[in-house]
Amino acid sequence: MRVAILAASAQQADALGSQVAAKVRACRGRGWEVRLFVETDDLLIPQLSSFAVRCDAHAVWADESNRHYLLTCDLVIAEFGSYFSLLDLLPVLHHRGRRVVADYYGVTPSRLAVVQHRARLAVAELERNLLWCADRILVHSRSSAQELQEATGIPSERIHQIPCFVPLEPTSRLSTDPNALRSRLRLAEADVVLFVGRVAVNKRLPVLIEALSLLRHRRRPVHAVVIGPASDVYGVELASCLRLAHQLGIADRFHPLGIVPRTELMAWYRTADVLVMPSVHEGFCLPVIEAMANGLPVIAARTTALPETVADAGLTFTPDNPTDLARQIGRVLDSRSEIAAPDASDSRPLSFAIVSPR
Repeated sequence: MRVAILAASAQQADALGSQVAAKVRACRGRGWEVRLFVETDDLLIPQLSSFAVRCDAHAVWADESNRHYLLTCDLVIAEFGSYFSLLDLLPVLHHRGRRVVADYYGVTPSRLAVVQHRARLAVAELERNLLWCADRILVHSRSSAQELQEATGIPSERIHQIPCFVPLEPTSRLSTDPNALRSRLRLAEADVVLFVGRVAVNKRLPVLIEALSLLRHRRRPVHAVVIGPASDVYGVELASCLRLAHQLGIADRFHPLGIVPRTELMAWYRTADVLVMPSVHEGFCLPVIEAMANGLPVIAARTTALPETVADAGLTFTPDNPTDLARQIGRVLDSRSEIAAPDASDSRPLSFAIVSPR
């Protein structure tokens, strides 16, 4: 069995990159041959380097070996998180009888991006029609399926919903001490609100900053730790967030850390008090599931795929409403403090009942 995977990239600390890596591992585990075609290998996940070929549509077709592989493989998987030129090969491959599966992660509406990104996203919105060349399309939420159908008219019987693969590391493999992370930022006596994701406009970090300002009078100071890409194309939004935090007088409570090692991210999940996802456009949202898997409470905006992913295992709030977000954060922090500090007059040990189907 020969498999070709087409992706714009497969970067570290990126949700799409982790899904590509999972597909490669699954194929290799079955003994299949895999070749990964990416347009950029910047920050490529190290484990994928031996399978990756860096090229655009023109270069891959001009190379006899790569062209032969694509024309003789049994399955083509296209990763659609945005438009990239390798997607232009889908009509040719489909016409030549290749089986094509597309993994659709959703396209952020261009109106929810900074001006510099809108043209690129507008192209991605238009080029979703290339997915008509796929025999099957995978989506990760009902929200994404509806988005794709409304944009392209692709019939529902060709669209299949499956959750994203969630990579988790056993606690025994973690090398980063969660307590040391808090000490490094002087947060040992603070409540920590965690955000994980790109510092992009649609993620609505300013809403979190405003909620932080509304919580400034709590007995324990509330700080926000932000983990995820914040440089290059995301620098404009980060600068805007820093200005807002300064204007509200809480600049010392807003901590953008950028991309951190995977072990450090897992440690933050284990030491933070709550994960907040104020985004107004998500196709699934891996950080929500990663937080839950590490025992971290979750609060997410009540929009697109987030209510599906959170389900009844977390709290939601009205999108773009910092007052409602602050209220929900307060609920979580109050409940955690009650568990952490039981009534001193009660000498009985705490008791817990856990009910689970497995």
